[in-house]
Amino acid sequence: AKTAARGRVEEAKTKLKERLSAIKDEQKKKRVERVSERLAQINEKTVSVFANSVEKLSEASAKLTDRADGLGDTVDLSAVRGLIANADSLIVSANGAVTAQAAKVYNIADVIGDEKTLKSDITPVRNQLKTDLSAVRDQIKAAKDAVREAATALAQVVKTNNASDVPAQ
Repeated sequence: AKTAARGRVEEAKTKLKERLSAIKDEQKKKRVERVSERLAQINEKTVSVFANSVEKLSEASAKLTDRADGLGDTVDLSAVRGLIANADSLIVSANGAVTAQAAKVYNIADVIGDEKTLKSDITPVRNQLKTDLSAVRDQIKAAKDAVREAATALAQVVKTNNASDVPAQ
């Protein structure tokens, strides 16, 4: 997926250079090229961070499952298992969002017009990147909250079980 996205980024750069040939001001050309490169860098770096976060959440969920399995049938874990299943589905959803975001290319070349409207032409693309990254971040946060909720529920079950095992004095 990364190589395909990088290929699309290179295509966008080529297309951008072609579109920028109509602009006479060299500083504006360089600025637009920098903005285009920066948007691609921001997307790539943020997607990498998001992918790491999803991987850590997946590992945490697997640990919760192992701990719940380790308790065996001594405790009713149906609620905890439901929370873990919910967390797992949210993690899968977040992973899909990260993969989809990695495939996106923010192509300024498609929106730039003439020299006078460059800034206003680029702004919607930048805002779209911000909106897309925020949506992915929200999905990861939901998955993180679900993992935390499952961990808390498991800890409460273990605590309640241990308290009931202690003989009364």
